[in-house]
This record gives sequence, structure tokens and C-alpha cells, in this order.
Amino acid sequence: MDVLVVGGGVAGAALVYHLARQRRERGAAVESVMLVERASRAGAHASGRNARLVLQSVAEPLVRRLTAASARAYAERAEEVGFERCGSLLLGSPPQFAARRDDAVASEVLAGDAVRARVPWIADCDFEAALFTPGDGVLDPHRLLDFYLDGARAAGVEVQFGVEVTAIAGEGPLRVETNRGAVTAERIVNAAGAWAAQLAACAGAAPLPLVPHKRHLFLHSVELPRGLPYVWHLARDVYFRRDAEGTLSCMCDEEPTAELAETVSPGAEELLRERLRPLAPTLADAPITRAWSCFRTKAPDTLPVIGPDARLPSFWWLAGLGGYGLGASWELGRIAARALIEGAETLPREVLPSRL
Repeated sequence: MDVLVVGGGVAGAALVYHLARQRRERGAAVESVMLVERASRAGAHASGRNARLVLQSVAEPLVRRLTAASARAYAERAEEVGFERCGSLLLGSPPQFAARRDDAVASEVLAGDAVRARVPWIADCDFEAALFTPGDGVLDPHRLLDFYLDGARAAGVEVQFGVEVTAIAGEGPLRVETNRGAVTAERIVNAAGAWAAQLAACAGAAPLPLVPHKRHLFLHSVELPRGLPYVWHLARDVYFRRDAEGTLSCMCDEEPTAELAETVSPGAEELLRERLRPLAPTLADAPITRAWSCFRTKAPDTLPVIGPDARLPSFWWLAGLGGYGLGASWELGRIAARALIEGAETLPREVLPSRL
């Protein structure tokens, strides 16, 4: 086997989709590519438990470019991948917006009165204006995962669920022991999300400072108009958006954790209401019908980690996606696939594992 991808979230799924697509375009075989996932389905963890946002107007230029390229791809395939453009309103002040704007992403600054006219029930709290990005939206992770994996399978990629990697030996080819037997691969790609550090330790790869952070999300019994932009208060770091089941909100908490249990922490609901009330008191006081958590795994510089390991070059990383993995997955998968085919020198230097 040429490439074994470990992890069935959006990172691994996007990679095998693009690897199959790019190899086919070059006339090369794709039958030697396999994806394995420990869970019984794709997107069982962070990829399927997030807020589903495609947010392009972020402060980090590289992430902005990756997400903007991905958003264009989703818009071209909106029905297939479940992408709905609704726009975003980032509340703050023009100086805060400056670092979030460039020619890659269409956006405009709206005065506070214009914002309240568009979303009349938000409170008159501490924001001067809003950055409106009309191309932002909401993406269905399950339809996106189906799109990636169906496309990969159609091209000959093997996808297996319920497969747990238990040991990795060698320097290349690598012998990979699983609960379903052993396989040999020239290269492994670590797309294991919050478990990426554990997989690297299993292989004897370089230990990288990737830390999972727990984040909580909440669903309220409040219905918002279809097409309403999602609203994010930058200073308070709290946001909400329309959902088919009500209104989703998040206080952008980040609790570093070594215990990878997707539970709701004590006091999370009270903190959410406290953070949300100055912006949207009606929403803050509405009943919460569901609460859950997910993990955002980050490097210290918050940039993705893509490319060959510094200690074990046959072990590749596609991890540390820090909460933008869903929105940027198309482009992340594309550049990682190209690097596997053409070489790591095609990657931006700032994503290489060696920087850490």
C-alpha cells in the first residue's frame, strides 16, 4: 500500500478525495490508498460536532486564504456538500476589522444602525460597527463527508470504519497493527484530530505540542428567520446562528484538556448565558434544549500541521486544524494531496511540522 490515512474526519476525508482526484488527473492508480477510522462512522468527533460555520474573515492570513478557496469550492457544489450562504456579521470596530480584510474575501463595514436594522433584536451593547462577509455560510458536515468519501471510493480508495491502530513499526515501509490485522504502507498520514499526538507516539514520530481544547455549543428554543447572517461579537467572543432546530450559540471557550471525553463541563451553561446576555438577552434567557462539546486541537501558533515528520519522514501530519478544519477542509486536503504526490516543498513553510 502506498498511503494509509488514519482518521475519518473532514481532514482525512478531504485528503483521500483530492489524492484520488489528483492521481486520476495524472493517470496514476489510486487503488493503493486506504482510509481507516476507529469510530463506526465518519465525523464521529469534532468534524460532526462543531458549529458548521464557514468563516472567511479571520485574522490569520493563511487560514483566510485556505478558507476563501474552500468557500468558493463549496459554493460551486452547494447542493452536493450542503453549503448555504447566509453571510456573517462580526461586531466590533473598524480597527479590529483591518487585519481581517484583503482582496481574497469580499466584505464591507456596516454602521451600527445598519446592523440593528438587519438584526433588530440584538441589544445596544458595546460595538461600533460590523464586518459583513456575504460569502460566509453554514456547511453540513455529514453531506460534505459523504461527498468526499463517495468520490474517493468511486476512484478506488478503500475506506474502513471500526479499525483502530494499535502499533506502528519501521521507518518505511511501515507495519501498522490494527484490531483487524496488519497492513504495510509506504506512508501514513496522521489525520487523527484530537488523538494525533497519541498516534504519533505510537509510531515513534517527533512529539509535537498539539493540545486539544474543549469547546461547548448550545441549542436554544428560539427560531430565527432563514437567511439571517450569523452574528459574532469579537470582544465578547460569543456568537449565534440560525439552526434548523432553533438557534445555536457558542461562548468560544477553550479549555485545554488531556481527558478526551466529549462531556459538558459543570457551569458551562451559566457562563454561556452570562456572556450572551449583553448581546442577545432574549436568546440568553431562552430554554436550552441541547448542549454538547467538541475538541479543537491546536499548535502554539494556531496554524495547521501538514507534511512529513522531522524524525520519521514516512509519517505525515494533517492535524492541528484548530477549529477551522471544516471550513478550510477543501483546500487543506488539496494542498496535502499535492504534497504527497509532488513533494513537501509545495507546501507553505509555515505549515511544516519542522517549525515546531
